[in-house]
Order: sequence, then C-alpha cells, then structure tokens
Amino acid sequence: MKWHRALLALALAAALAGCGGGASTTIRSATEPRSQLPALPGEVLAVQRGKRTVLVDLKGHVLAHIDGWIPGTRLNQPQLYRGSQARTIDRAARRLVPFVPDLPAARGGCTPVGTLGESQLVECTSQGDPSLSIRRPDGTSTPLVPPASRHGLWLGAFASPDGKRLLLQWSAECETPFALVAPAAGGRARLVTGGKIRSGAPESYALGWTHDGRALVELPQGACGGGTAPPGVYGFAADGSRRLIARGFPAAFFGGE
Repeated sequence: MKWHRALLALALAAALAGCGGGASTTIRSATEPRSQLPALPGEVLAVQRGKRTVLVDLKGHVLAHIDGWIPGTRLNQPQLYRGSQARTIDRAARRLVPFVPDLPAARGGCTPVGTLGESQLVECTSQGDPSLSIRRPDGTSTPLVPPASRHGLWLGAFASPDGKRLLLQWSAECETPFALVAPAAGGRARLVTGGKIRSGAPESYALGWTHDGRALVELPQGACGGGTAPPGVYGFAADGSRRLIARGFPAAFFGGE
C-alpha cells in the first residue's frame, strides 16, 4: 500500500509542475559569461523572489533562475542590474548582454519618456509645464495628459499595441509611484488600481503592455504609499479587472518580440 501512495504522490507532483504549481523543468544560472538561458518566449517577466531573480512566462511558469541581478525599469526600458552594471536579454544568443538605452536625450528642457507612433512623449516640468506632451516629427508639440496630482512628474509612457491607450508612470510627492492609464488621443489619466492619488493609495509601477492588450503593472508591498497583498505583477484588462501573474518584487517586463 505504501508504494501505491508513493506513486500517487509522484504523479500529483508531476501534474502540478505541468500546471505551474511546481518547480520549473529548466533552471539555469546566467551568472557566468558562458552560461546560456533556455529558449525564451516573446514575453517574459523577470521577478525577484528572495535573493534570486526568476524568469517567468505570462502564465507564471518559471523558466530560469538568474543569480546576482535585480530586475527594474530604467529609462522606460526593462533591464537587470547589479551595482552600476546593467544588462538586458538577448534572446537569439540566449545571454545577458550590456544594456544600451535607445531613448533620445533631453532637448529644450524636456525629457523623453516614451513614444507614440513616430512622435515622442515628453515631460517638461523644468520648463513650468507638468503635463505629458506629444512632440511630433515636425518639431511641434501639444500637451496631451494633464498632471496626475499637484506635485510630481511623468517618468514613463507606454503605448498600447492598438495605439489607443497609454500606460503611464507618475512620481508623486515623496516619489511615491503610481501607474495610470489615459487615452492616447489625450485627456485625464486614471489610476490602474482605481480611486484617486492620495495618502494610502496603493503604489504601482507601469511595466508595459502584453501583445493581447493587457497592462502589466507591478504592485509592491508599499513604502510611502499603500501596499498590495500579495505583491507581484498583475495584468489589467481594459475593463479594469486584474489577475496576478507572478509573485515577487521588483520586476521587469521583456516584451515586444
């Protein structure tokens, strides 16, 4: 009877692993120069769990472990960093390679925080305009989204796959982070978590859009603002409903392929 129970336990463990409830079938380290990652899908999340960073797909399945590198989004782009070093994922070579930012430098006192088609999305707080503005190829610009609160500035902007919505990152008072969604045609932005920006509102970080139009947002435990339990990366549908994709914090989204 004992061996029957042992076989049942093994079968149950295998079933859970296939559904994302167990350990990943491919776990490799990418800490050494010659180490290779497994073949990765076009959309991958990097999430820190404890002292390790894991790569997971959008179903939450763990694909690999990466030691010594912390995920984050800097200059509106995903990366893995360790001290002053920054890396990104080269899927073809299946390696971590040096990160090279591709956003243009600040010009005329305005800082680029994203793109919308052929136009740049810029913030010009230093010039006295806290709105998110669109700068067209012909050099003209127009305010697009008003500031989300009295104090703060726009740090990032991601256009949805259909070009109709913007996922925005706002840094409020005390550098409290909030992710918002606004129409790409212009207008007020709303918090992805609902409600208003105020003391105790859940902190949130914009990560980008999935191919199927979900906004990926990191909801942490919270520091200056409110927190979310469990902390992790959530996918937000157009109707505002959300689903937990991967637990952990911080995170970065490597998509667009």
